[in-house]
Amino acid sequence: MMADARKLFAQGSELFLAKKYGDALEVLRKSYELVPSPNSGLLIARCLRELGQPVESSEMFSLVEADARKRVSEGDAKYLKAAEAAVTEGAAVRATIGSIRIRL
Repeated sequence: MMADARKLFAQGSELFLAKKYGDALEVLRKSYELVPSPNSGLLIARCLRELGQPVESSEMFSLVEADARKRVSEGDAKYLKAAEAAVTEGAAVRATIGSIRIRL
């Protein structure tokens, strides 16, 4: 399962770099289903952003940030960069989304 997820992640990364975001998203989601890694989640969020889906992208960036920070706090420091990227890129996406405040 891990080998399959890695293979799909590599394929999805190549598609992302080739700017084939829809294809990359499909492959990366399969990888994420097998092994929900913050790294594949980060690329999924980026694909969603590039495909013009800011709300979904923002939600995924938030999910990645929480997961990566949890793993780092448990001693898995390799996800620190993913957490930091999710914070920065997620904030940039959220800045493009309008919001409404309702007071009762």
